[in-house]
Amino acid sequence: MNHFIRSAHMYENLVTGIIVEMGIGKADVFLQEGLKAIHKFIEIHNEANVYQLTMVIQNHFRSLLSSQND
Repeated sequence: MNHFIRSAHMYENLVTGIIVEMGIGKADVFLQEGLKAIHKFIEIHNEANVYQLTMVIQNHFRSLLSSQND
């Protein structure tokens, strides 16, 4: 159980850092979206490193932001 909590905390920190870096508002909404993107990626690939997850999250956020601007 502790392993999951540490992992979830690590994922939340990663997503929050990307939200801040990209200057996105609505952090709570994007936190949930980022965690969903991580879950989906790991579900497909079984594992991932920080670089891969960062790219996946940034791409997901960009697609969400571009669809809002359309």
